[in-house]
Parts: sequence; structure tokens; C-alpha cells
Amino acid sequence: MTTDTTLVAVRDLPKCRGTALAHGLEQALAELHQRVRSTTALVGQHGYSMLPPSLRDLLPTSSEIIGTQATDTGELIIARSGPGSGESSAPWWTGVAWIRLGGVERLNKQATDRLTGRKVQGRPTITLPLVRASVGDVAAAIAEARYLLADTPDAGIPRIQSRFDEIVDVAVRTSLKLFGASGYVVGPPSNLAYAITRLGEVYAGIDQKRIR
Repeated sequence: MTTDTTLVAVRDLPKCRGTALAHGLEQALAELHQRVRSTTALVGQHGYSMLPPSLRDLLPTSSEIIGTQATDTGELIIARSGPGSGESSAPWWTGVAWIRLGGVERLNKQATDRLTGRKVQGRPTITLPLVRASVGDVAAAIAEARYLLADTPDAGIPRIQSRFDEIVDVAVRTSLKLFGASGYVVGPPSNLAYAITRLGEVYAGIDQKRIR
């Protein structure tokens, strides 16, 4: 049975998107834990976790830190706890999805800010037709992702997961391409892009039969 406290927490999950946009993935994930208050949800269905170091002590005692993932503001730890250590937490998946979306917006803002400060033949790069088209594609992807998350109840999450992941993937790749013709960039932006993708992989696979 869902408690009033849980309802309030779930209602507030979109706020984690704003935190990811303004402050990065680490702070947003810490905020998500404060809202969901579930230690079992920290471990995905496949037995892995991807969290800020501040939440490390909340992992199961059997957990093993197997690596880190750099972001644009620091790093996230990656831990392995083994199958059966986590749960299908709809609030946690939804919160992570909002955080990933905020991360996409953060990445896209970094790209567009960089282009705004550059010029080609005297024109700001951001005003070039192909660049504007790419920026528009990302904006459309973000709008669709927001609609999916805002309009889908917990029971509908399994139905939208694939589409949401596809949208985020397209938006990340398009945003990265804005940094250069090759789409290849090293440093904080690429770190953020990879972290957004890996978060989706770690916390993928909400099973409708096991949603809590």
C-alpha cells in the first residue's frame, strides 16, 4: 500500500531533474535518495549500483566497489552486490529517469553555450541552419521524454522504458555532436554523457510484476 509520505516523495521526483541540470548527477542522486528513502532501491535488478560516494555506506555489506564513472562535476562509484540484492522500485527508476533527463539538458546547455561563443564567417555558430536543426532535435527529444515521465503511472513504466532510453540516447549523441563535426569530445562533457548512459543501464529492467 502506498503511504502519503511516498506519494509526496513521488510527486516531488521531477525536482531531481532541476538539481541534475543545475548541479550535476551526484547531487541529484543524493537528493533522490532523500526523497525515496529506500536502501534496497539503490541496487538495480541486476545487482549493480551507481551512486555518489556519499551514499556508499548505505549499500549492502556484501557490496564490492568495482569502479568509478567520472562525471562533469566529480565521479560516481559503481558497486556490485549480486542478483537479488535490489528491487523493482518504480519511484527510484522514475527519479533516475528525471535525473538522466536533467543531465541531458545540462549537456545540451554546455554544448549550446560553447557554440554561442564561437563564430563562423562572422556569424555565431549557434545560428547556422544545421546547428539550429540539431538543437531543435534535442529540444523535441527532451519535450517527449518529459511528457512520457509526467504522464505515466508506476504500472506503465515497463511500457515506456525502451522509448525513454531511445530518446535519451538520441539526445545525448546529438548534443555531443554539437561539440564538433566528429562528435568526439574528451573531458567533462563526454564524462557526463557516458554517466547518463550508464545510469540507464544500471537501473534498467523494471519488471511490472515486481513493481513496489
